[in-house]
Amino acid sequence: MLIILGETKTPKINVRLPDPEPTKDGIYTIVKVEEVTVNTPNGPMSGYRVALKDDSGNPYSTMLWNKETASKKSKIGSFVSALGPDTDAWINHRVLFSSWTEKDRVVKDLGKVSSQSGLGR
Repeated sequence: MLIILGETKTPKINVRLPDPEPTKDGIYTIVKVEEVTVNTPNGPMSGYRVALKDDSGNPYSTMLWNKETASKKSKIGSFVSALGPDTDAWINHRVLFSSWTEKDRVVKDLGKVSSQSGLGR
């Protein structure tokens, strides 16, 4: 609490909340894939932030952490299994999250949409 000349004001918190995670049975279009590196006490971790939009234009995102070996049912493994390893080729693909629970992730490629189809409405 901040007190200024007899006034009581509460501070405003300036924080950006992340986009929500996609959900099971959700259909989304991939709009962006960014490489991300974060420093941790165990050293740097690298991965990919996948930005998605639903048919109403609502944003979602998920992090895919790099691994030397990944299960097909891991986050990164489910994307690579469905879309291949070239993240540039993922852009504008519609995907179905047919299963999205820990250690049971399944992403299905529904095909590429035209970049002119009104994404980001």
